[in-house]
Amino acid sequence: MTKQRTTLAALAIVAILPLAACLGKSEGSGTVGGTVSGLATGASLVLIENNASTLTITANGTFELPEAVPARSAYNVAIVTQPAGQQCTLGDASGTIDATADAVTNITVTCLSATTIGGSVSGLSSGNSVTLTDGIASLPVGANGAFTFSDGYVPSAAYNVTVASQPLGQACTVANGSGSIDANGDAVANITVACVVDAQVSGTVQGLAAGATVIISDSLTQLPVQANGSFTFNDIYAPGAAYAVFVSTPPSGQSCNVTNGSGVIDANGDAVSNIVVSCATGGTVGGTVSGLAIGASVTLSDGTKSLAISTNGSFAFSDFYVANAPYAVTVTGQPATQTCTVTNGSGNFDIHDSAVTGVVVTCQ
Repeated sequence: MTKQRTTLAALAIVAILPLAACLGKSEGSGTVGGTVSGLATGASLVLIENNASTLTITANGTFELPEAVPARSAYNVAIVTQPAGQQCTLGDASGTIDATADAVTNITVTCLSATTIGGSVSGLSSGNSVTLTDGIASLPVGANGAFTFSDGYVPSAAYNVTVASQPLGQACTVANGSGSIDANGDAVANITVACVVDAQVSGTVQGLAAGATVIISDSLTQLPVQANGSFTFNDIYAPGAAYAVFVSTPPSGQSCNVTNGSGVIDANGDAVSNIVVSCATGGTVGGTVSGLAIGASVTLSDGTKSLAISTNGSFAFSDFYVANAPYAVTVTGQPATQTCTVTNGSGNFDIHDSAVTGVVVTCQ
């Protein structure tokens, strides 16, 4: 009986040992690794696991990251440093360690020889700098001549070069800036960046009264001018750019018009300096209405504006007349039961007047 009990106890221990081994393994950690292919002789790349431990790889073949990952925990492998002149990509780089903490060996690192993109800059003024970008890196260029981005591109990879920051007082354009690396991985060297001097627009103001201010605009900037003479907008225009200068606020008691105010900057980026803003003293035209019956209405015109009047008293057209400009007030709509006539209705605006007030409309 004692012997039988001993045998049963031994069998129980033997049965428990595999279960204990399994339970121990489920609480263990699994290694993470895979294979590298295409890495150039003498080159190296650096991998990182879960943003913590790193591994430098210098040869093709299998690899294993230094830190094991607990069962049921996630892992993620990324490339920290690419090999010089190559571009490597990862496959099956993330997942979860299984419950039995089996090793992960299926991560692939595939490396291809990378090429560069570049070209030349021309027309950049001395001391200026233009900043280019390929969407990955920014490249300041401070002189005319060749440039090359440091990024590596593998065969069939797309590229797109643009101007990230224009040089002061210049505009640069990119030609041949986008495309794809060919199947042979040949370098791209035909990107051209052509820079030209930007133009400013300017001109002169004349006829502005002493102490008056006219505000002119090019739709980008409001420019107050307080004296006759030259003016220049600070805005710069590239070749082919349209411009339009106009009076946004006339001076008090004056009217100004613009000559040569719109156009397009020529291909050479030449400055525009022939804009003329001419101001003249002037005012409004008006007078008085008398004899108009209660409830009646008379309509007047100065040839530009119509003005309906329904009460006796003073009136004024909203038009602005410059010095010596002709005016002519007429009745264009009579009251229903009356006839109105105009006296002193025409003449030329007097340069010394701020308003004409002597037009008389008499209704009977």
